[in-house]
Amino acid sequence: MIKIKNKFSFRNRLTFGKLFYNDKFVIVFSVFLAFMLWVYAVGTSSKTENFLISGIKVEPPKLIDNLQVFGLDDSTTASVRVSGNALVVQSLTAGDIYISASNTDELSETGAKKMKLSAQKSGLKTDYTFSSSVTPSEISVYVDRLGNSTFTIENKVTASNYDGKSYMLGDMVLSQEKVTVQGPQTIIDQIAKVSAEQDVDETLVKTTTVKDVPLKFYNSKDKEIDKTYLTFDITTVNVTIPVYKLTEVKVLPNIVNMPDSLDFDTESLVSVEPSSLQVALMDNTAEINEIYTEEIDFTKLNLSKNQFDVNLVIPSSLKNIAGVKTANVTFDMSDMSTKTLTVSKIDIIGQTSGNLKMVYTQSVDVVMIGPKSQISAIASSNVTGVVDMSESNSGDGQISEENVKFNINSKFSGCWVYGSYKVSVVPYTETSTASSDNSDDDTDNSDGENS
Repeated sequence: MIKIKNKFSFRNRLTFGKLFYNDKFVIVFSVFLAFMLWVYAVGTSSKTENFLISGIKVEPPKLIDNLQVFGLDDSTTASVRVSGNALVVQSLTAGDIYISASNTDELSETGAKKMKLSAQKSGLKTDYTFSSSVTPSEISVYVDRLGNSTFTIENKVTASNYDGKSYMLGDMVLSQEKVTVQGPQTIIDQIAKVSAEQDVDETLVKTTTVKDVPLKFYNSKDKEIDKTYLTFDITTVNVTIPVYKLTEVKVLPNIVNMPDSLDFDTESLVSVEPSSLQVALMDNTAEINEIYTEEIDFTKLNLSKNQFDVNLVIPSSLKNIAGVKTANVTFDMSDMSTKTLTVSKIDIIGQTSGNLKMVYTQSVDVVMIGPKSQISAIASSNVTGVVDMSESNSGDGQISEENVKFNINSKFSGCWVYGSYKVSVVPYTETSTASSDNSDDDTDNSDGENS
């Protein structure tokens, strides 16, 4: 059998494929295909479709006289049904529709109002109609001018669940003392006070912070104000409740300038009123058993001046709940007596070699105080004055007034010198004859100086 090759079939296929390499053919073919697709789309979507557009933000209307609508925010939305070509309505979004007030003339006065809603086309797509009214058809709003005020927050937190015999509560502290309110001016004008209110039920044994205590707003008649149209920089505060442990501390006198060698029984001879004080101890503070008065200068104690009213020194870790600020310190001087002695022996210490000093004052009359049995026996020879030049600021060649302290013989350990005294000191060197030159002067000043 003779086989005949199909030359024409292969050649025809090759020729048709080459057409797509022809620019003019491709253009004509593309236009034809697009036209056919358009005809198909129009034919398949010619019917009208009803479609619901939801989540449309309700826009505030523009009002006169600086009035504005309160009660709208980003969560205030509405919905509306549209009808039209299926391809058009199905492509619509909430951004293509504008919903706002249709009754702006009724919103020209302050107060609570009903804002009626209507929809308008706002996008480029307009080939549709609204097939229903807006849902909801109206919303509650408040019309007014914008107000802004700041109020001090009152603390109305209550806490009663604690052991009043062992603990006490301090002044509560708010995390913020003020709140700023924005909203309708007429409503803000009604606010008379703002308070943080909560009842604390937990048992308090240490300082506690109560978080997120709500704020409440009241008018002048103590009626709570509706906060629907108000906004705030804060809506709650934290309240810290200090809790103090109650304790009793002993009150002791702080006596200074008492000679180290003095045998003076402060426990039996000194009384303090009050002798003890109830105080409150702050959290995390070590136990304190005693507190002191301010300083009492022992050198100012004598037979006629034996009582001192002095302030109490309260550590910062304690709270003085009794409110007592001073104490009366009394020295028992019933067995004491006094005597004046002329002390002639005065030593100088603390000098440097080659820069010596000498006492120009020959004697000092000092007032001695002590037990009657010792005062009757003490003599001038039992007392020695001491001038410490290491504490002096005098320069070479200068006569200076220096403090003098007194050493008392140990047999008279219950006696002390009342008051403070100074003596005149002059300089000299080892080669100087100042001591002999001043011998006449010493004679002339035999009475000495007492200051």
